[in-house]
Amino acid sequence: MKRLIIYLFMFCLFLAGCGNNPISNSSTNDTSKDKIDEKIEEESKKEQKMKNSN
Repeated sequence: MKRLIIYLFMFCLFLAGCGNNPISNSSTNDTSKDKIDEKIEEESKKEQKMKNSN
């Protein structure tokens, strides 16, 4: 009986560790998208300054 409880506990830990956490994945994706958007905005501002100075 003790072994069964230990195995069930270990199985639950395994499932919890291997589970997909959509909250952390979405926040990671949002952060990388924000960084890409910022780079694009900076590049477009640089291009506009170059066009205005010429």
